[in-house]
Amino acid sequence: MGQPIQTILSNWPEFNSHFFMSETGQNEVELCVEDQRYVFEIQKKSLENRDSKSQGWLVFLFDITDRVQIVEAEIRNRQIAQSLHEVAMVVNSTLDTQKTLNLALEQIGKIIPYDIANISILYGDKRVIEFQRGYKDPQAIIGLSVPVENSPHQQALIHRHPLMYSDLQNDFSSYHEQMVTKANSMLCIPMYAKDDILGFLTLGSEKKNYFTNEDISIADAYASQVAVSLQNSRLYAQVNRRLEEQSIMNEIIRIGSSRMGKLEFARAITDQIHRFIKTPGILVLENDPDEKSWYFIDLQDVQEHNIESQYSYDDGLTGYIVQYGKPLLLQSALEVENFLIKNQRSNIGPFPKTFMGAPMITKDRVIGAIVAHDLENERAYDEEDFKLFLMITSQAAIGFENVRLINQLEYLARTDALTGIYNRGHFHNVSRKILNSVEEEKTQVSMIMMDVDLFKGLNDTHGHQIGDLVLQNTVEVCKSLLRDKDVIGRVGGEEFSIILPETTLEEAKKIAERIRQAIAQIKINNNGSSIQTTVSLGVASSTQVDTGTMDDLIQISDQALYQAKADGRNCVRVYNN
Repeated sequence: MGQPIQTILSNWPEFNSHFFMSETGQNEVELCVEDQRYVFEIQKKSLENRDSKSQGWLVFLFDITDRVQIVEAEIRNRQIAQSLHEVAMVVNSTLDTQKTLNLALEQIGKIIPYDIANISILYGDKRVIEFQRGYKDPQAIIGLSVPVENSPHQQALIHRHPLMYSDLQNDFSSYHEQMVTKANSMLCIPMYAKDDILGFLTLGSEKKNYFTNEDISIADAYASQVAVSLQNSRLYAQVNRRLEEQSIMNEIIRIGSSRMGKLEFARAITDQIHRFIKTPGILVLENDPDEKSWYFIDLQDVQEHNIESQYSYDDGLTGYIVQYGKPLLLQSALEVENFLIKNQRSNIGPFPKTFMGAPMITKDRVIGAIVAHDLENERAYDEEDFKLFLMITSQAAIGFENVRLINQLEYLARTDALTGIYNRGHFHNVSRKILNSVEEEKTQVSMIMMDVDLFKGLNDTHGHQIGDLVLQNTVEVCKSLLRDKDVIGRVGGEEFSIILPETTLEEAKKIAERIRQAIAQIKINNNGSSIQTTVSLGVASSTQVDTGTMDDLIQISDQALYQAKADGRNCVRVYNN
């Protein structure tokens, strides 16, 4: 461009310091543009003449923001799981409530930085602060009795779910004035013991608009552990439990804080219940409130009875538990029969002589249930068994919610939020595995690189909402034309990549052409007018690259896509060696 690089990149001095370093190699530069964070990888190679004298540099800038964010998300997920595990292990190993809750506040601060935090217990219309971190004068806050009325906590108590406040001074001015240590942003997380709210976990920041929706979910998981600690301390004060019961509850807590899938979780819970109930019929199930149905996660205990996996709320004793969120203990065949008749229900599977079940409830939502039955003996479970069963189910609800939270976080880390398909980083990971397996099996894989034509102009003319609809419709069309083994990912703003296992170059070209034609038929209504769009597609095959790496396949697919755009867009081009 004929200008010094300091002039060209005068707005980004972060780059210049790397360009003029004496050594070569790779470096990462992080900068912020209009509150948007970017991370670049810089590769600098010296340009030398025949006399090996440096004439300048060849500098490559790679935008690795998505990759860095994915890695950071994975690290954060592991930190959350490890932190929850550490808190649960302390709950597991000690009855020292002071130690447990102080550790919980410390661990929360590692994941969600805060200025102040406290744990308060609900007594009637007031809450008493019993644990704190971050306050300038702890003695002034510990034991402080705060009215719930006209406070942020009153709203959380009324709605019975966590709430986030971004400007306390504006939303609760009188409450804000009376605070011992000021906070402008706040999370109010109710702590539950079954259906009752024990108290609140409160996090505060001096900054406005500080916390996020993700922070609410994470803090809620910690609040569940805190609630367990408080509940356990009360129960231990009332009941002298047997060592076997304590061992079982400890193991349930450990299971709930572990990273595992739903099937593994269900079997681990079942194994613990089998320690005090020898009956072969124990089942864990999940609720689907949208479909008003429930389904067994694992039928391992009752395979010989040919029980279906999914039922409606109207089916069986279990359907009653899920629908109404109420536990059941029926200790004879006559009690079971009378209950079914009274509630106009039919039994599922073999007729039990003893039955008990309890819902898994978090935040007033029935997320599932655990049921047990004995087909041969009446009064197979006594009241003590039932009490322990209810406690296990209550604790299992916390663990099951943690499983779902972690699964959701992992899903978000690999998925594009707008289109629901793989994001760039996860698409590349999956594609590399496919390419590696193809090399081992001596087959071939093809790739389609696709770009929405003139997308920026469409956004500028019709707005981002229409642009989003175009991208979503484009993805839906592609998914309808692809096979189950094909993989599609969003690798750029309006750029998509499709990996086609066991597909020749000619077959991939035909698939790309079908996609092109189908997308050209999309019509999106915008205030009475119809908007259409087109795509350009580049096709390449693993047989066209020598090394067969993912980067090589992407590169030649991109070249084919560039050719399609150069040839007027709305067309398919195949890479030509």
